[in-house]
Amino acid sequence: MKRIVSISTVLVSMVLLFSCAGVYYGPAIQTTGPVVRVGLLEDKSEIAFEPEGPFVIADGNGKMYRMNKGEVWRATLVNGSPAPSVYRIQYTSSSKETAADAGVQEARSQNLDVEKITSGDVLNMDKKVLVDKRRYLVLLKQKFSTQEQAEQYKRQNPALRNALVISRPDGDPGGEIHLKSESGKELVIQSALRISGALVNLQAVKVGEGFHYSREETRKYGGELELMIGPNGKLFVINVLSLESYLEGVLPGEMIPTFPLEALKAQAVAARTFFLYNFGSRYRDKPYDVTDDVYSQAFVGAGRSNDRIRKAISETQGEVLVYNGSLCTTPYSAVCGGHTENTENVWMGESLPYLRGVLDDPESRDLPVSFDLSTEESVRRWVESSPKVNCNAESHGTPDYSKYSVKYYRWQQRYSRLELENIIRNKYHDIGTLVDIVPVERGVSGRLIEIEIRGAAGKINVRKELNIRRALSSTALYSACFVVDKIGDVNGFPEEFVFTGAGWGHGVGMCQIGAAMMAEEGKSAQQILTHYYRGAVLDKYY
Repeated sequence: MKRIVSISTVLVSMVLLFSCAGVYYGPAIQTTGPVVRVGLLEDKSEIAFEPEGPFVIADGNGKMYRMNKGEVWRATLVNGSPAPSVYRIQYTSSSKETAADAGVQEARSQNLDVEKITSGDVLNMDKKVLVDKRRYLVLLKQKFSTQEQAEQYKRQNPALRNALVISRPDGDPGGEIHLKSESGKELVIQSALRISGALVNLQAVKVGEGFHYSREETRKYGGELELMIGPNGKLFVINVLSLESYLEGVLPGEMIPTFPLEALKAQAVAARTFFLYNFGSRYRDKPYDVTDDVYSQAFVGAGRSNDRIRKAISETQGEVLVYNGSLCTTPYSAVCGGHTENTENVWMGESLPYLRGVLDDPESRDLPVSFDLSTEESVRRWVESSPKVNCNAESHGTPDYSKYSVKYYRWQQRYSRLELENIIRNKYHDIGTLVDIVPVERGVSGRLIEIEIRGAAGKINVRKELNIRRALSSTALYSACFVVDKIGDVNGFPEEFVFTGAGWGHGVGMCQIGAAMMAEEGKSAQQILTHYYRGAVLDKYY
């Protein structure tokens, strides 16, 4: 699904194509590392962009148009239509091709007319497979227009009792991309196009959607920009570039560029590892590998990189974190508040030995056994105090680059009861007059795992860290490590709810401001990483 058009398969070949044709110009695209496809915009009917100088447009058939100057262009979708889909019967599937081949033989022995198709992606570099997330599906060749037709056919054949009915694309989306510049140039492109040869400013990029810092920006991108009609018949914009170039946009999106070098190096390793671990898992049915937001990693394009960021990336080129020889997943957050969290308490998934909650202490000490952050008494003492932990920037002299973090290390947010009732009603349902917000379970860092919201006409239980943060805010509370106080009395009901908390973000893995303070105190990138990812080791992946 991702590699729909031929021009989107290999970045290096496009660079060579442009060069050999004599029309590629401008700075050479960095090709170190595998190729990454970053989703920037989707589901659009019109997109505006402005190359900063002469550039090249290439269509899906390899035809190229050289433009001699940069100016604002508008790409408009005309007659867009989704890719047709059908229902198929999946006899079996496997991540191993040999197992799928055996499934084909077994199906044919039962007189089933099947075929083997490949789903998912493989990440290559110099003909070496870095990550393989392909699955091999054994499907009946027959196609059905409705799910019920497929289910009925399946019920009638005993050999298909363990089969699954799935929806599959059965063709390409339709439509044209009409390009028009402010000087009046016009082009009509079928399906997809690539823009290269100059940095490109893309307008109306959404930033922080759903959080307190939500906004739109014009952002600058290097590599190549692909505009395509996606499988839903709408316009998508994808930045195609190398993994190391991708990191040049991730580091300034995730860390202040003036952080100490060793902290930036730790971030480079964590971000590289996170991409490789999650490649091919989260966006299997999308035409990109990652998004540019916090659901992948914050990616700000080419406009904020500097020499320090490039140095941090080059000095860690190809380095990743592994545990028992396998890639780690390496989440991180802005300010842990003094203690990180166990991964299973935030995402309710598998417990991972290298993602355990740790006290963010400069000497790597543990909290006293008597100070249990899963209890209400300890959490209140914790959020109302200011322990000298790594992410307490004030205890480290508050370097200029860390000043933003002070308001997140310990924070307070207030809502009137009426405001909260309205938020809860809009996000869930009406439970009447809000009576109380009761902690049900906490993790090792004091972050809430479950709360009960009690109203005069009902109650709601909310689980998972981000769900809890969003349930009690018009956007999201800074973290789920908080205590609740009820203020005032109006006819027996609270007048106001006050949330006092610690940290910003989910709190799993590396604390970014903590990493900066560790680097400030002379700790190396390796020491930072092994502090937050216990038992993980550095490895040269490519």
